[in-house]
Amino acid sequence: MKIYFLLFLSIFFLSQCQEKNNTKKENQPQNNQTQKTDFNPAFKIEKFSDYQLFTIYLKDKKDSVVYAFVNKNKKNNPNIPTKNIIKTPIKKIVTFSHTHLACIEKLEQNSTILGVTEGAFLQGSKWEKSIQNKEIKDLGTGDESVKEKIIAIKPEIVLVSNAADIDKLKTLEKFNIQTILNVDWLETHPVGRAAWIKLFGLLFESEKESENIFQNIEKEYNEIKKIAKNKTKKVTILTDMPFRGTWYLAGGKSYTAKFIEDAGGDFIGKDNNNTASIPTTIENLYTKGKNADIWLNVGQAKTLKEVAQNDERLTNFMPYQQKKIYNYGADYWLTSIINPQEILADMLHIFHPELLKDRKMKYYKKLE
Repeated sequence: MKIYFLLFLSIFFLSQCQEKNNTKKENQPQNNQTQKTDFNPAFKIEKFSDYQLFTIYLKDKKDSVVYAFVNKNKKNNPNIPTKNIIKTPIKKIVTFSHTHLACIEKLEQNSTILGVTEGAFLQGSKWEKSIQNKEIKDLGTGDESVKEKIIAIKPEIVLVSNAADIDKLKTLEKFNIQTILNVDWLETHPVGRAAWIKLFGLLFESEKESENIFQNIEKEYNEIKKIAKNKTKKVTILTDMPFRGTWYLAGGKSYTAKFIEDAGGDFIGKDNNNTASIPTTIENLYTKGKNADIWLNVGQAKTLKEVAQNDERLTNFMPYQQKKIYNYGADYWLTSIINPQEILADMLHIFHPELLKDRKMKYYKKLE
């Protein structure tokens, strides 16, 4: 009898240990989607048995925001380590940034967009007609009245690009409207910015599609980057143009600088360690920039005449005199985030046309 009792105790404790181990396994990530690349994205995705965690890193990864994505048909796991729980798939969205539209469109989820801010800046784009037909609501400039407009159209989530908007829109929680942060602009690598399509994959439960899209983007980008290594000459690149007397030059660690480097260009501002633009003057750039080979991203200028009208001294710069100034079109701000490989190909064609002879530029145009 004693033997049977001991055997019973052994089986009981074994089953208890097994149950604890299974519970522990359920709360361990099954898959970490942050892959090894040549950049460090500002987010991490962890897949658990019944939810997924999306961690956003802010301020040099010292602070973070965590969201949990749970299917609408499942109960919330009590062990989810965040109160920011998003029920998916999402069917109704408001966005505060136009760059989000490209990711939504890429995943063929346009019908989920209920509203956007700053709709006036979408004039001339494919989205203008949707606003005119009242398929998408223009919420205006994002002032205090925007909350009332959001409540009226009843989205499930609002996508914003800065933490300040999270606080401003906190009262929307009373109406079961959640606010989600998307800081793709923090990325200093062009492919890193495109990686944020994975957030939308979580929202729409289209993880496989978003991962495939990203992998194709990364593959194409690296293939073009590899071609650029075959350059045979040094090409110096100047960027940006004065605005009201101040020249905001791209930072040496910005995604613009990375584009130029990967396309085989020698960026004039590469020596500074800033990710944001650096305010300077024409006088300060005159020595370094005057003899640049190519000039990119000249603000609103569409012609050489408009460059000269900004400041007559700019006509002394060699790219102006040799007509080697290139600017992007309006679509750059809407879709380039999801097409970094196309931007890179445009730049490579501009810098080293012999390497991409048949390239028809998608985003850039030469000023005349």
